[in-house]
Order: sequence, then structure tokens, then C-alpha cells
Amino acid sequence: MKKSLNINGGVIEYNLKIAQQKNIILNVKSGKVNISAPPGVDCGDIEKLIQRNINKINNVIHRYNINRKISLNSKDPYIIIFNKKYPIKFYKKEIDIKLTNQMLHITQGSDVDFMIKKIYNYLKQYYKNLFQDYLNKWSKKMNLEYDELVVKNMVSRWGICYPFEYKIILNIRLIHFDVRILEYVIIHELAHLLHTNHSKEFWMYVAKFCHYYKDVKKVLKNPGV
Repeated sequence: MKKSLNINGGVIEYNLKIAQQKNIILNVKSGKVNISAPPGVDCGDIEKLIQRNINKINNVIHRYNINRKISLNSKDPYIIIFNKKYPIKFYKKEIDIKLTNQMLHITQGSDVDFMIKKIYNYLKQYYKNLFQDYLNKWSKKMNLEYDELVVKNMVSRWGICYPFEYKIILNIRLIHFDVRILEYVIIHELAHLLHTNHSKEFWMYVAKFCHYYKDVKKVLKNPGV
């Protein structure tokens, strides 16, 4: 349920979800304010929670906007792919989504979340071979074999390894970063074929192939994707 609140001359929009819980929970994800609350909650309590945290909320949204990798709402819509900024061109008529050397072409829609999902679904197919090539490159360098690669659009994970199935899953949103970020995640997930947890031995092994992994981890923690 979409709601809004006027605060200090501005408007804070938030998504409200009613769930079986005791307390009101507020979080900001991908630049959006989300609140879950128990049944029968007093709207005034929700508003007070937002007001108490308004500075933190604005700071998180501001940092997200600075680091944003895809924007459909701005006057100049764009998407960042491997450090290159591609303008997005909207069409009123129905067309097949297409990425060229110059821009991304897509049919205009009213639901931004649906359009972003559509873009990532297209890019999963577009960049699958590239992800495969980098995975094969590091699989050979590390002398580790895998059976299957899956490229998915994920919100909370950059990669997943199922060591007993020799299966690697990579997040399509890695295209928003430098290639070395993609390579780190690949090295990280391949390393899980040998070390199933994040032990000291695991990180020592990762460091053999990616000495800059600590810097990359900081980049991946930034908002914007």
C-alpha cells in the first residue's frame, strides 16, 4: 500500500505492509522507504517514526541517488553498464527492448518497477555469454570446475555458490560496476567450491587471485543498485 507524508515542506512516500508482528519496522531499500506494521496500527505512530528518523532517511536516499546506476524518472533517463552511461530512449509504441552502442531503447510504461524488471530480464540474456566467458577464465586459472551458471536479477546477493551441485549464480546487476568487480564475485563464488564458509582459509584463498578484494567489498556495499 503506497502512502505519503508531508514533512518540513517536503513529501515522503513510503510503502506500507501489514504483517503479523509486534513492532513497526522501517527500512530504506533502493531509495524507497518501506514500513511493515502490525494489524490495527495507529497511523500516527507510523508518522512519528518517520519524523524521528527523517534525517537518516533523507541521508540514505541522498546517497542512493548519488550512486544510482539506473534512473527512469529523471529528465535524462539512463543506465550505467560497465562504467559507461547509456541514455534510455522511450517509445510510445510497443517495441522490442534493445541495447545499442549508443543507448537503450524501450517502450514507455507507467509502472517503473515493472520496466526495471523488464530491462534486467533483457540484460540477463544479453550479457549471459560475457558472464560465462569470465567464469570460464577464472575457473581455468583457479583449476576449479563448475557445471552450471545462472544469471539472475537479485536484490540482496551478488552471487551464490551451490558447491555440491557445482552451480554458480551471478547477479545481473554486476554489470553496473567495473569488470574487476564482476571478476571478484566470480572468484569469491568459485572459492566456495573449496571452502563452503567464510573462514580465514577462504579469504586467504580469495586473496591469492584477488588481492584487492577488500576494496571491492566496500564498493559493493554502496547504495545505488
